[in-house]
Parts: sequence; C-alpha cells; structure tokens
Amino acid sequence: MILFWIPGFLDSWIPTSTGGHPELGRGHTAVWSGAEMIIWGGYSYVLRGTTYMNTGGRYIPSTDSWSPTSHNDGCPTERRNHSAIWTGIEMIVWGGENPDCLNSGGRYDPVADEWIVTSQAEDCPSHRSLHSALWTGTEMIIWGGVGEDPVFKNDGGRYNPATGHWTSVSDDLNCPDGTYLHTAVWTGEEMIVWGGMIGYQSWSNEGGRYHVATDSWKKTSTGVNCPSGRYYHSAVWTGTEMIIWGGDDGSCVSTGGRYDPTGDTWIATPVGGDCPSSRRDHSAIWSGTEMIIWGGYEGGDLTQSGARLSPVRATWAPTAISEGCPGPLSGHTAIWTGDSMIVWGRLTAHRGGIYHTRYRPEIEGANSYCIGDHTDLSVNGPFMSFQWSLNGETIAGAVQGTFPASEPGDYSVWVMDSEGCEGDSPLFPVAEVIPGDSDGSGWVTVGEVQQVINMFLGSLLPGIHADCDRDGHISIGEVQKAVNAFLEP
Repeated sequence: MILFWIPGFLDSWIPTSTGGHPELGRGHTAVWSGAEMIIWGGYSYVLRGTTYMNTGGRYIPSTDSWSPTSHNDGCPTERRNHSAIWTGIEMIVWGGENPDCLNSGGRYDPVADEWIVTSQAEDCPSHRSLHSALWTGTEMIIWGGVGEDPVFKNDGGRYNPATGHWTSVSDDLNCPDGTYLHTAVWTGEEMIVWGGMIGYQSWSNEGGRYHVATDSWKKTSTGVNCPSGRYYHSAVWTGTEMIIWGGDDGSCVSTGGRYDPTGDTWIATPVGGDCPSSRRDHSAIWSGTEMIIWGGYEGGDLTQSGARLSPVRATWAPTAISEGCPGPLSGHTAIWTGDSMIVWGRLTAHRGGIYHTRYRPEIEGANSYCIGDHTDLSVNGPFMSFQWSLNGETIAGAVQGTFPASEPGDYSVWVMDSEGCEGDSPLFPVAEVIPGDSDGSGWVTVGEVQQVINMFLGSLLPGIHADCDRDGHISIGEVQKAVNAFLEP
C-alpha cells in the first residue's frame, strides 16, 4: 500500500492504489531519483523456503502509478541485503547474498530503462552483504559487511561509474574493526561509519572517519555521551552533524547521540516525552530540519509508530497513527522526496505510505495587478510566523500573513506555527499588466477596451469602433477617440 499527503495538511497519511507494485518482500533497497522511488531486489518466504528476487518497481507519487524496472542482460542476479545508491542519473546496485555472498552489481538508467553490469576488475571489494554504500558525488563507496575469509569486513572499495574502475579503501591503523549492520553517512568530505556487529554476540560503539582525498582514517570519539555499542540502529547527516538513534545493544534501545566531527564530540539525544519507543530495524531519514524515525521491531512486536527529532529544539514530536497510516513494519525502506517521506515494505501484505511533515500553504490572491497598483496576497492556516520572498530572495519586513505585491515575479511564503512546525508555499507568479490588458500580453485588444469602457461608462454606444484602422490593436489615440465619443453630449 502506498499513501500520500493532502496538500496543506501536516502529519497525515492517505491510502492510494497499490496496483502494479512489484512483488518484493524484505531485504530490498530504495532510492529517490528526484521524480520517482525505485525499489529493487529482496526476498520473500514461501512454503518451500526463501525466494530471492531481481525485480523492481518505479513509483511516481505525482501520478500515483507503478511501472516495472527492466530485466535485460545487464540486470543483476537475484539477491537480498545488497546496497543501492542514486548518482543523479542512475541507480547502482551492488553486493548482497543468494544465499552465498556476492561482489557483482548493476547500474540502472531509468530514462533508458536499461542495466549495465558493474566491473569486477582489480580492487573490486570481496563478496559481502549487509555492508554500507554511499555516493560522494563522483564515486560509490562500499565498506564493511559480512562475507567469508574474513567473515567481518573492515575494507572496501570506491567505484567510479564514469571510468568503471575500482579503487581500494585504506585499512590503516585508525580504520574501525570489521563490522556489519553498521551505519555510514557522507559529510561532503568524509565517510563516517559507526557501530555494528563485530562478532556474533558482540557490538561496537566505535567509528571511523574516512577522508577520500587522503585515503586515510581517523577514529571517532568514544567519550562523554557516545551512545552504547549497538547494531540495527539508524544514522542521518544533518549538514553539520551525524545523528545516531535506536538499535539493539542486547535489547532494543531508544537512546542516541549527535556527533559533531568538527569538535569530535557527542551530545545525547533527548529521552522521555515523545521520544519513540525502544526499537531496532526501523527507518530514518533527514528532512532538512528533522530526523524522522518510523516503524521497526520493539523487541516483541512490530510497530507503526514514529517520531520527528528537531536538533535545534532538542525535542521529539510523534508521527500520526491516523486513518491510512501503514500497518506495523520492520526491515522496510524509507526515502525523502524533498517534501515527504515514502516508506515501503511487506509483512503479510505490501504496506507503505507517503508521510508529509511540513506545511504546504497555498497563497491566495490575484495573479496580476495594473501598473501603479498592487495585488494583495495572503495565506491561511494556524501560523504564527511568516516570511515572504520574491524570486527566492526574502523581502525585508514582509512578516505578516498578508503582503501587497507591487512587483512582478514569483512569490512564496515560509510559515511556522506555535509548535515550531514549518513549511513553504509553492511559487505564486504575479504579473504586472497594462490597464485593460487582462491576458498580460502587453496589448489591449478591442474586446478588452470594450470591457474597460463598459465598466466605467455603461453600455457601449452603438456604431462606435475604437480600432479605427482595423489592425486588431488599439493605440492610445484610438482609445482617446473612443472615450471622447462616449463623453460627447
């Protein structure tokens, strides 16, 4: 099931059609292309055992529609617990298991709907699953995971799709121990890996910062406020810090920490209040202002609850469990579209949803004004704070719910309610027009002049033609003649 948000509403779910979705189970991956969510791979349980898959689907929220991914010769083999990243133009799938671990992959181009096999040449990482993968802007970095000889990996590789070449990742003295079910984030300069399983009954609270430019590692602090060792936790990058939350340290936890790489320091995430219940195998995304936790395994049951953490306010706010909220899930995927979170997975039936956390206020008012005049724009809702912008630039002093727009361009407004929840409106174009130029063409047609004259002088006198030269346009002189004709006794 896929759900979507009603424009203008905050914290809401609405079910939509599930027709055409792929028959995937758990262990799949999901990426956001900028226009659609692409899911691929995974497995499901059947009466005779586990079925691995190499099928996928593309979901477009704007049209609420699914289409399958192709299955040409370059498509990777069936697998689960693999990785997938989005490069800006294609999805790269790599590794996983079926049931033995793999070191193969494929690059999927959604425009051409075609696959290309990834190279297994020199420096390609060894077979593994449950590893991490991220995109730097030019390369995909694979690190860690579980495989064979050694079982727990502390190495990896960097794949450049432009050249098809692999470069090994250093395993110097500061490199973390071999681990899987860890997390990894990209800061813009470094990959930070943290936590995970370092043995069959052992988990870590150590991490490392890998600097691509120097191919070197630096350990993360394990000092004050560093979270306990754990696995099946989540991590997001906010732009300035990494937030770790939840997971299993022998039992499910609801604690976490915010790591600042500049100072190599930790701040504990808040507990109590609306902090989510202890859980593992949940999903987490960064919305631009909040970390959103949803679903997971609470130690005895699956859950459909979640919460949003604001690092600025250091507070949690619960996600809605309202009509249309997906049923309990764990091992699902979640992606951020830019204004909503899409979760997707399967238990006994496919479940998912699009959850919107931000207001989407609609600007009201006329889309044009006459030269020398203005149009009054307004926005309605439970808002306390406002900031109007024109062409992406904030307008000084425009901090009320209404604004007199007297310049042409694209207007928008940022809003915030008394609880600190924010949102941005879609762009609202405003044009400056000549009086009587109702279509903004820059010309006043015969019909438009007649409308203006009728408005001010009453019914049009019979036999009067303002377009004297019959060229289809009315000059200033012709307008004056028409007006004079109306005003003659």
